[in-house]
Amino acid sequence: MTEMATTQDSSKRGWQKITQTCRLAEEIGIDWVWVDTCCIDKSSSAELTEAINSMYQWYRGAKVCYVYLTDLEATESLETAHSIATCRWWRRGWTLQELIAPTRLEFYGSDWNYLASRQDCLEVITERTGIPANILDGSAPLNSVCIAARMSWAAGRDTTRIEDEAYSLLGIFEVNMPLIYGEGTNAFRRLQEEIVKRNSDSTIFAFHRSNALFATSASSFVGMERFERFPHSFFDFSVTNRGLRISGEVPLRLCTVPLDSKTSLSTLIQFLGYTGEITAAWGMPLRKIGPKLFQRHPRLHSLVAFNNSEVRQSRLFHATDVYIIIDWDPTCASLFTAFRVHAIHVPPTDAFQLQDAVPENLWDPEDRLFLKPRPYKWDRYNMVLAMRFSCRVHARLVNLIVLCDARTYPPKGKLVLLTKEDDRIRELLFRDSYRQDSISWMNLDLHVPSARELSDTVCVPSGKTSSRISVSLRQPALEPGSAFHVVFDVVEEQEETHLSNGS
Repeated sequence: MTEMATTQDSSKRGWQKITQTCRLAEEIGIDWVWVDTCCIDKSSSAELTEAINSMYQWYRGAKVCYVYLTDLEATESLETAHSIATCRWWRRGWTLQELIAPTRLEFYGSDWNYLASRQDCLEVITERTGIPANILDGSAPLNSVCIAARMSWAAGRDTTRIEDEAYSLLGIFEVNMPLIYGEGTNAFRRLQEEIVKRNSDSTIFAFHRSNALFATSASSFVGMERFERFPHSFFDFSVTNRGLRISGEVPLRLCTVPLDSKTSLSTLIQFLGYTGEITAAWGMPLRKIGPKLFQRHPRLHSLVAFNNSEVRQSRLFHATDVYIIIDWDPTCASLFTAFRVHAIHVPPTDAFQLQDAVPENLWDPEDRLFLKPRPYKWDRYNMVLAMRFSCRVHARLVNLIVLCDARTYPPKGKLVLLTKEDDRIRELLFRDSYRQDSISWMNLDLHVPSARELSDTVCVPSGKTSSRISVSLRQPALEPGSAFHVVFDVVEEQEETHLSNGS
């Protein structure tokens, strides 16, 4: 702009671009042109900010936009579309909105001869960029494509300045924000935060190769051009100083994720979207830190995919008003440990199969333990902790409920033998109204007075013999801060044989 206002040096490379643009516009009766080479006063931060925030709308409002391909000579018409797709123009970050926004777009070669229009090259452009044809021809709005897919269009594109990777996408996501050159990759972080403020599309978290909640660049979304959000999916989420807050009910599913050919991990999944006519659902693995507090799983750096059958068979966990940590730091690591000091742990055993555990707000299904309600050493569980188990006694299937009373130290266990005649405790504790936060011991006594008489032992008759099953909560002697383990002991009354399933 400065040179245009002073020297008007026609030997500069940009001069021909300006004069030829004016020539083409004049030929079709257009009186005004805007050329990125000379129409932004970069010495004015206010004008630069306005231009970059308005650029998409300027392209959208133009009668025609010309793309000057300096590295392409005139070619035969049959080869034109494919030749255009090989130019450097497609690898620049700023050209994405130049491609999408205009209602009419024309390509010109290095000699300023007309090559083709965008409409002539739709199939090749879609193949080259992953952008659907209905977006390119304007028959579908931009927001009909999910955030992750739009981000994938920018993957592999370059900008001279790091910050411009974010600033060049403002129009693609219909957001505005101030420009802060010098902030580096934080610009892309701010872009995502602005998108979250305006959009409830959770596919913004659908990217690979990172256990951070926000992506560091558009390249994280490579390969997501066919990703779609679930129909009727709506999440109310916002960025807070505690993390990403998801308001209302958040359906999480407990799924098994293979780590390698021999090992797997059961963890909670927040499903984000799908590919292939909903034949593959993709989700973000979460690690539970504390009650209603999660992080993107540190051991699983990519999204995981499940087919419809696997999703239907997985167990559903309902959580409300949860937080997902955005930036992991040493404070978060100490918080992770604090919620597990003197927690109640349920070791896996072959004899006693865990079927259910409440309250779900405290239960961590991956570590199989009840987290502390608060991360303080002195904190106690004032509510009923309940676990439902199944086991076999002399080929008979037996269902048990373990009630953990941790109001005092050390905690104590109580056993309930479930029968068809007396199923009141199961119906009370494991129904929807108490699943998340459980019930107080006082209310349990009011609803089921017989609960006061429960002990840590039940007898299971089987023909001429009977089995005495007892439960206890034990802490390893040399680990004073460790969790208490739920341990079962079985004694056959006739044979006086002592069998233990844990220590």
